[in-house]
Amino acid sequence: MNIQRPYLFLFKITLFALILSALPLHETILDSSPFWMLLLYTYYLIHFPVKGSLFIALILGVLLDILQGDILGQNALALIVASIFINNVKQSFYVSNLSTQQVYVFLSSSIYLAFFFLT
Repeated sequence: MNIQRPYLFLFKITLFALILSALPLHETILDSSPFWMLLLYTYYLIHFPVKGSLFIALILGVLLDILQGDILGQNALALIVASIFINNVKQSFYVSNLSTQQVYVFLSSSIYLAFFFLT
């Protein structure tokens, strides 16, 4: 993927994730919907060389906290810890098959959910 402006792409996917998170949907659909910000930020971390990824995760998490009305820092902490995990497995993510990549994303989502509920 050859994108000349990765921060513009980050802005676009952040806006898209915030819109998806703010949609008024039925309660059962909201309970089963994925963590949009985590999934799109994971995609961004995997496909682009990122400097300051933890700071970006902090900013995105605080934006998500403000949008959802959660405790300030709850999504930020969960997103930071999940992005640390993704950064640690980033090298093996490239050479893994699809099922292993799914396991990595599942583990990242589990870490996100665990830290979200622990705070």
